[in-house]
Amino acid sequence: MYDIGTAECVLYSPPKSVGFGHQARIRDARRAWEHTRAFLDEYAYHRVSPQARLQCWGSSVGLDASIAEVPAQAATDLFGPGDPSERTITTARLDEAIAFALDDDHWPRQAIGPSWLSFDIQFLWKDFLTGPPAMDPAAYHLHEYASDFNVILGNHRLFLQPGLFIPRPHDSAETKGFIARLARDLPFRLRTQYFQRLLPSPRGGYKRTLRLPKDWLSGA
Repeated sequence: MYDIGTAECVLYSPPKSVGFGHQARIRDARRAWEHTRAFLDEYAYHRVSPQARLQCWGSSVGLDASIAEVPAQAATDLFGPGDPSERTITTARLDEAIAFALDDDHWPRQAIGPSWLSFDIQFLWKDFLTGPPAMDPAAYHLHEYASDFNVILGNHRLFLQPGLFIPRPHDSAETKGFIARLARDLPFRLRTQYFQRLLPSPRGGYKRTLRLPKDWLSGA
């Protein structure tokens, strides 16, 4: 796993005021999703959470009724009967659900929907592992040191809610160099103000956070 010892670490976590995340820097959702997959393959060992949620919005303010009907019926045809506003998708069928949500681009952009797909990807950074992953990838989500992307697809866009755990102190050259690479390659634009220091607890783990000054990455 990571060789951390008792050192402080860094967390990147956008606040509620921005929906806990960022829209992908590539506006085309299909290309943005491919960029995200390529980034994870290059930088991390990753796995998808066991279940995803797919919603098909019914006729509502911001969604044309004639558009709402077709995806809702298509979801039933593809995934079987169920509540169109709250459908659980297994990992085995996630690729189909992703393709379904990306097909929103067959319709003119709406204020909302017609599809909304959400799932979580947990991962460990290859750069900081001391050897091969020390646990089954299926257990990443149980580990306090795992990073994650909550992925939201639909309405012609990809929105990512990241929690990035960097197992090094904020003032180390290694941390700043790694973040400089992330800033170049991540599928969204980093915001310096969303980084925090994670301070170790005497009882183990990281229970305390401190804000970092705006210029903390200067010279990275």
